[in-house]
Amino acid sequence: TETRSSTGSFTRDLSALESGTEYEFRAVADASDGDSNTGSTLTVTTATDPSVAVSTSGSSSVAETTATLDGSLDDLGGASSADVGFEYRQSGDSSWSTTATETRSSTGNFSRDLSGLTSGTDYEFRAVADASDGDTSTGSTLTFSTTTDPSVAVSTTASSNVGETAATLEGSLDDLGGASSADVA
Repeated sequence: TETRSSTGSFTRDLSALESGTEYEFRAVADASDGDSNTGSTLTVTTATDPSVAVSTSGSSSVAETTATLDGSLDDLGGASSADVGFEYRQSGDSSWSTTATETRSSTGNFSRDLSGLTSGTDYEFRAVADASDGDTSTGSTLTFSTTTDPSVAVSTTASSNVGETAATLEGSLDDLGGASSADVA
């Protein structure tokens, strides 16, 4: 408290408040003649600690066993740098695999190429950042599906010239499945 003998504004500085917390406050006066008064209650919300922020942008160039993952380092949160990369896994798995990381000293987009994925499989992934000041951030989880292995396709179509001891059998090579040729019988 402060004893005042004239009217006018006054201030008090507070410390040791919690980050990102809403506080209520009000002015109080206790006069020397025994009167007291309380001002209306107002609120103030303390700022949050700046922290690293990363977002998951999407996937591109998805193929049978490869994909490119895209993300963005949105804020360094006061840190001098952050290691950015991705976590990924087959949908439904409980543990994450991680890509190599890249140390960034400024915000911006980044990507990682994955290989050795399983054909025709659903994957989920998310961007991650570990800042030099110890803060971490994880982007939202997105999904992609690898393409299936194109395979050769053949169909049996008919038979003709059926005799006692001979017949002509017919078929169709419907798709080479990415191969340059196929032996048919």
